[in-house]
Amino acid sequence: MRCKFIAIAAVMAAGAAGASHGALADTLDIRKANNGLSLDLGAAYLDYAETQGGTVLDTEKGWLPTVGLGLGVLAFPNAPIGNLYFRLDARTSFGSTQYNGALCDQFGNCTPYQSTTDDKIFTGAAQLGRAFEVGRALMLTPYAEIGYRYWARDLEGIGGYTEDYHNWDAMGGLLAQLSPAPRWVLSLSGAAGKTFAADMTTSGESFPLGSEVTWRLQAKAGYRVTDRLELTATVEYSRLAYGASPVDVNGYYEPDSTTRQTSLLIGAVWHFF
Repeated sequence: MRCKFIAIAAVMAAGAAGASHGALADTLDIRKANNGLSLDLGAAYLDYAETQGGTVLDTEKGWLPTVGLGLGVLAFPNAPIGNLYFRLDARTSFGSTQYNGALCDQFGNCTPYQSTTDDKIFTGAAQLGRAFEVGRALMLTPYAEIGYRYWARDLEGIGGYTEDYHNWDAMGGLLAQLSPAPRWVLSLSGAAGKTFAADMTTSGESFPLGSEVTWRLQAKAGYRVTDRLELTATVEYSRLAYGASPVDVNGYYEPDSTTRQTSLLIGAVWHFF
């Protein structure tokens, strides 16, 4: 994965060296970067932990191949709603992680257990905001976001089980984009909010989960190699948490949990203009 990032950085550097020495960066490159269809490929490191009273009960850790699709639109100032920002993103991660924990009954009797988990994660998000030009080469875009996450967690082996997690989230964020040189756009964004309508389903029973704070940081570098084609490299870190569920009639419940995820992606964007 590191070699792929070195390779794409070399391509971007070569393109920058070939750019006109006297040219000036401006917000047009930023507008182009925000208008297009994108495809990202890479991997995400899943770091999941369930806790009870501050004690870690079990963990899931490992790298998962990841694919992302996106659609973005940023209106020009003279549009009916000038500088309107809109974006849709969908991403899926799949593969295996290492489970380290225990198998417990309703009486709290636990046996240490290690195994492999088959994971399928899907996320989708929609962002809506308004962009503001700050000088000739910087744009700031505050936005609101609604997102959805689904995680199918299938613990393999003797004593294995299947759990499906679902949640929505609502966040507010800020996107800062700088064009330091022609065809280059550097982006940094952060968003924070809370999960809602979260639950975990296993063996036909659904456990409602508590709403908790979620947040995300993302850094992206993009270089437009042609008028329509841009190459990108992205680093993203996110944190998601669930509160413990109520105890059911059999004494079972889902404990507190925290998911930390680091994503490394390279991509291509086809611009509308």
